[in-house]
Amino acid sequence: MNIKIKNFKLKDEINAPISKSCMQRILLASFFSNNKISLKNKNISEDVISLNNILEQISNKQNNNIFNCGESAFTARTIVFVLALYYKSFIITGEKTLMQRKIASDFDFLKNLDWKISNKNNCLPINFENANLISGTYIISNPETSQIVSGLLFTLPLLNGNSKIIIKNAVSLDYIFMTINILKKFNIQIVYDLYNNNLIINIKGNQKYQFVELAVEGDWSGTAFFLVAAAITKTINFSGLCRNSLQADKKILSIFDMANVKYLWRKNYLTIKKSEIKAFDFDATNCPDLVPAIFVLALFANGKSNIFGINRLLNKESSRAKVLLEEFIKIGANIKIENNSISIIGNQKYNASVLNSHNDHRIAMAEIITAYILNNNTEILNINCIKKSYCNFLENFFIY
Repeated sequence: MNIKIKNFKLKDEINAPISKSCMQRILLASFFSNNKISLKNKNISEDVISLNNILEQISNKQNNNIFNCGESAFTARTIVFVLALYYKSFIITGEKTLMQRKIASDFDFLKNLDWKISNKNNCLPINFENANLISGTYIISNPETSQIVSGLLFTLPLLNGNSKIIIKNAVSLDYIFMTINILKKFNIQIVYDLYNNNLIINIKGNQKYQFVELAVEGDWSGTAFFLVAAAITKTINFSGLCRNSLQADKKILSIFDMANVKYLWRKNYLTIKKSEIKAFDFDATNCPDLVPAIFVLALFANGKSNIFGINRLLNKESSRAKVLLEEFIKIGANIKIENNSISIIGNQKYNASVLNSHNDHRIAMAEIITAYILNNNTEILNINCIKKSYCNFLENFFIY
């Protein structure tokens, strides 16, 4: 599906969609507490559905040992450890962009435990044999993702014996802490210490999950694009966002502080006011999903903004930094990529163009918001990919 956003209007009040990252973690914890969550909400993302389908496949004890993760990298990385509790051999595969992502090497540390892992070109499908998950010490050096750690955190408490995870140069720490917080609510106790950027996690064995009904937080990641749109175009009230959230992308407010964006919390509402945007510098190493949204903020800021930590964007649904450069120079954006950073000189004269999403949901969102702000004839190609994380993106935010 292709779309032009000209003459669309943002709603004055917006309710944030449910958080995909929170929902996925609650699904896993509920599974281990022998409870099933109903996925009737129409805003459930395709990534959440992919995880739920695999959990149902395990529950139904199907003989088929091939598990389709859809486009969800979180599912692909965490479900391996769940499957190892039930199967000695299995294959994980996926669809669309996930099939091109280089994730097989994330599991190399398991080869030290005599797991047999085979794949082609570091991509899915990945075949696991002799998958024997045991308690003990797991050392993970220079990981590209925190999702492997989350997979271990969900499963090691169920094993006989205590375990320890040592992560050297940990990344996306907020996602790890989110996992630990949700586990705590399900009565799983985790103790950790952080030294510089090295994280040491101690896990007692023989723990049992106790089910608890949790309200799923609003999603800071998906809503970030509209927080940015509000800061640039009009005052909007947002509901459903948790002020004390552990979601990594809540750091959008720290960026707003640097960029002179005016906002106000009133009870359960976050009001973003149209502001005069200042250029900013931000290290996105621990919240890489924010980059497309704050890239748009930088496009309309006065001066030169610098976003660091863009190496974390190489192995997403697309090579996001490269795609942002490739697509937004089409409208006349002044962008430069150097080493591990991207710089944007904002408030240029931008032209109408045709932008390609590259089947990346966050790139599509960034392009849609930019086109809305410009209100010209810019067209965005292939926006169906947004369903990966948010099924009703346009309907919930725009009047058209």
